[in-house]
Amino acid sequence: MKLPNFRLYDTQARFATYLGLVAAIMLPPLAFFVFRHYRESIIWYHPNPQGLARFRVPLIYIFGAASVGVGLLGGLLGFNSLGQKRNDRQGLSWLGLALGALSVTLGGLMLFAWLKLKEAIIT
Repeated sequence: MKLPNFRLYDTQARFATYLGLVAAIMLPPLAFFVFRHYRESIIWYHPNPQGLARFRVPLIYIFGAASVGVGLLGGLLGFNSLGQKRNDRQGLSWLGLALGALSVTLGGLMLFAWLKLKEAIIT
């Protein structure tokens, strides 16, 4: 199996788009987990959940870190291949850069919102 040659700008543009799409796909589940019990500027969560709710906090951190990390990598690959004369896929470079920047921004904002607005339910 032949590995892709990342010295070619076309390959960087293609993978920037792939990574940007993966990072953008992680944003809706992250928004669902973060803002699930958002009421009156507070995100309520149970500190000792039972059942499937115990996976909420780890999933928030996993989806948030993955969205920011993969989006950053896709944005950097798109930025690196953008404007190169030998790149025949300038549109893919722009798309990878835009999706990466969007994912990094929205993922970071959702993680920040979770860290600042969460309040434990006292039972």
